[in-house]
Amino acid sequence: LWDGKMARYSATINGCTQAAITGIDRIDPACFGVTDYDRLTGKAKDFVERAEKDIGKPVTLISTGPEMSQIIDLRGEL
Repeated sequence: LWDGKMARYSATINGCTQAAITGIDRIDPACFGVTDYDRLTGKAKDFVERAEKDIGKPVTLISTGPEMSQIIDLRGEL
């Protein structure tokens, strides 16, 4: 369950400059193992955009599974 107000509060008090999302494959199982942002489903992209809006910072790491290789790294796109 996503709590945008709590996410923003946490980001603010911790000095967040960018954010990571873990378990996007739980939002949409079709995203399991995806390593390219463009291959995420619309549902997953909508969640990332909502998180960025709520937090007020960019999401730069997105976990799509339990393995280290199952990650989308957007840090180079800042």
